[in-house]
Amino acid sequence: MQITFWGAAQEVTGSMHLLEVNNRRILLDCGLFQGHRAETYERNLHFPFDPATIDTLILSHAHIDHSGNIPNLVKQGFKGNIWCTSATRNLCTYMLMDSGHIQEQDVEYLNKQKQRKGEAPVEPIYTQRDAQICLNQFVSISPHRPVLVTDGVELTFHNAGHILGAAFVQVDIREQSNGKSLRLVFSGDLGREETTILNPPETLAAADIVLMESTYGDRLHDDYSFAQKKLGEVVSRTARRRGKVIIPAFAVGRTQELVYALNELDAHGDIPPIPVYVDSPLAVNATDDLLPLAGGSTSVLPDPAANIGVNADCDLMRLNSPNSEMWNRGGGYDWHFHAIPNGRKNIHFSGHGFIAGTVKEKGQPDQPLVRRVQLVSENARVLVAETWSDATGAYLFELIDPSQRYTVVSYDYKQMYRAVIADNLRPEMMP
Repeated sequence: MQITFWGAAQEVTGSMHLLEVNNRRILLDCGLFQGHRAETYERNLHFPFDPATIDTLILSHAHIDHSGNIPNLVKQGFKGNIWCTSATRNLCTYMLMDSGHIQEQDVEYLNKQKQRKGEAPVEPIYTQRDAQICLNQFVSISPHRPVLVTDGVELTFHNAGHILGAAFVQVDIREQSNGKSLRLVFSGDLGREETTILNPPETLAAADIVLMESTYGDRLHDDYSFAQKKLGEVVSRTARRRGKVIIPAFAVGRTQELVYALNELDAHGDIPPIPVYVDSPLAVNATDDLLPLAGGSTSVLPDPAANIGVNADCDLMRLNSPNSEMWNRGGGYDWHFHAIPNGRKNIHFSGHGFIAGTVKEKGQPDQPLVRRVQLVSENARVLVAETWSDATGAYLFELIDPSQRYTVVSYDYKQMYRAVIADNLRPEMMP
């Protein structure tokens, strides 16, 4: 067995580690290196190995410094499976598209400068289309479920407590050359023991090799209550001055933690009643559309009235449900998500169209059903949104792009093998 570190070794970006065992090549993460433009472009564009020779990819979580170069890997010939949790796959649907959009915009700006200098234009590392294509190779598995990913290599995910879907990787290896068995653990990024909206990191009793991230290994963090108190003091002091608090934060993970902390401060009267805005389409998508998918399990009957979640953890994390008392309290004020103009909430599939329908028992048209319902873009072949039909069987997807065609799939949450499919749907225009 051989391990080669191609990123995030003595640096904090571009996680990428190559594991070679049993004549197979397994990539742990495939993140974008983030730095100065010239260095970043060349380093991300060219891999230190032939992507076509990689047999499989194991992805710890969706952050771009861990997942962001997957579209380029596929573009350059990688054809294997991309193993991850279901929530990571869902987050990548948005984050890789967003990254592709940024690549296109950055190259457009750079090429304008090159044109003025008489220099040859450059191509983006990958495009939104490349991001869409790579999603076809994602295979999501549940935590704690061992899966044989290649010869003699068994993969198990464990909760890392970092962001939604984040996992540390347990790889159990049986070397065919000598019959020896060993366990390699790759941490990905780990969260704190004291968390608010996510479960804390799990632990393992034993491992033979551990690849551990250590970004904050030499630092002691303040406990959550102290940090929350300091946040409340800043907000209150600024509000008394009639100022505005602007908080730059990662769109996935940190934004949701901040919103939760602000809600807690407000609920206890520790900050004055002020509106809160999340001004990031990606952050809104992560909070509004994807958090209900966290568990990847539909064994628990949802709450149709709230139109949320498949388990308790998901319900807790869906912070901006329009029916949630957390957001719309009688006699109080509303917390808002202010994303992009015209009320659109999805940066890639937004618009003023809607699709409505009813889920009913097969062969019994008068029997409505409460079921999980997914909206899939036929153009991009990616999951756009997910909801539940209510007690009357009715479901509604709104603020979607009317120029695209969609497939609607409703699942039997009890068995997960029966599905009702309506395809080639064109949205109607909202009033």
